[in-house]
Amino acid sequence: MERREHPRIATVIEVKYRHGADFALDFARDISQGGLYLSSESPLPVGERVELWVSLPNRAEPLVVNGEVRRSVRDREGTGGMGIAFDTPGTELQAEIDAYLSTLSSNREVLVDRRGIRHPIRIPVATEQGTFHTSNLGANGLFLADADLPLGSPLDMRFAIPDAPAMPEVRVAGTVVHRSDGTPAAGPRGIGVRFDRFEEDGQQNLWNYLQTVAVGR
Repeated sequence: MERREHPRIATVIEVKYRHGADFALDFARDISQGGLYLSSESPLPVGERVELWVSLPNRAEPLVVNGEVRRSVRDREGTGGMGIAFDTPGTELQAEIDAYLSTLSSNREVLVDRRGIRHPIRIPVATEQGTFHTSNLGANGLFLADADLPLGSPLDMRFAIPDAPAMPEVRVAGTVVHRSDGTPAAGPRGIGVRFDRFEEDGQQNLWNYLQTVAVGR
């Protein structure tokens, strides 16, 4: 089995990529100095070359880098993903990647592990489409069971921090980055939502809560 040279850190970021004359837009679920993993309904075969536009939050413009598909995963429903290794980027681009990874590491502390940063927490979340319950919750997103919206849909959410009645509700705008129709191959029905923008102290309050969950486990 091929060993990764660089450890990957869980995140959710938008990635546009070109394969030949075709363009596509998907979301990375983790990133490292050497590459990233894209969740994709149409993963490319191993060995295919791609040009990537990676939307890092610390950059005004997307990071442009070439790479090669090293791993391709497709299940019976046609969904899956692909691991892409970056070509050796120039010094300036490498510095941008390192800066973003440093931000992830410093902000998430104990919340980052090999499985990502989601915890099996069930809480009600109010949206314009109704109230749904989470099946997992993390610093950068959540999964809403039984909800159904198209990929890329914006979603405004609000929820209370468990066991903290005096704390204000967390209000956050997000984007749907994953859909599951509930089939055995796809997993439980619902949507995965990336957090994009918090109001007031919501992000810090959520991080504080998740740190107590992580340490408690």
